[in-house]
Amino acid sequence: MNAGILQLGNSLLSYEKQLAVISNNIANADTDRFKNDTLVVKTFADYYIEQINKDMGKADLTKEVYTSFSQGIIEKSSDENEIAIDGKGFMVVSVNNSDVYSRGGSISKNLDGFLADENGNLIVGENGPIKIAGDTFLIETNGKVVSDEETAGYIKLIDFSDYSGLQKMGNDYYANSSNQQLIDSNAKVKQGYAEKSNADMTNEYLRMMEISRLYETNQKTIQIIDEINGKAANEMGRLY
Repeated sequence: MNAGILQLGNSLLSYEKQLAVISNNIANADTDRFKNDTLVVKTFADYYIEQINKDMGKADLTKEVYTSFSQGIIEKSSDENEIAIDGKGFMVVSVNNSDVYSRGGSISKNLDGFLADENGNLIVGENGPIKIAGDTFLIETNGKVVSDEETAGYIKLIDFSDYSGLQKMGNDYYANSSNQQLIDSNAKVKQGYAEKSNADMTNEYLRMMEISRLYETNQKTIQIIDEINGKAANEMGRLY
């Protein structure tokens, strides 16, 4: 197959993947705590070096998905037990006995009397799970949990010096997949508030239009090359 068509075909696959990421950003523009993703594409130099002595038909122009951890707008919530993390950092949640990281959500007292998130997973405190004595609780900005006028514990807040190793898990959870070093967080906990998505709808729609145009241009170019090759094959046939 023509090498030019192969390379253009690889570009089409790359554009399809970029459009899928953008569509997901748009779909989650109203999802609390959602963090915007961008599919990073390889430079020509990266692509060329990788394809030396390789099958051009198996090339992949995509590089990695970059997640923007910039903070979304924090707004008053209708749920008084919803919390938002204001500033850089995460609260720690125990999922299947492993620590994962979250930017907040609706929390409550579970049947065993411990503080849990909306998925039923325990909120990790500075000294382990947080036991709630009364039926209600208040959370101060430093993460202190108060119930029946007594301190039940402190929500554990952490941060990372490098976010590149964080991997989305769904349910607003992130895994520290590359074992990045944990550092102290200066973030504040705001009870009765929610962090909104940081996806910029205008920017995402503009990106979608741009990539859609590039996709259409590559499609037309492939058609033109295919027609030229077809005509060339017919002309060669007449010569012989």
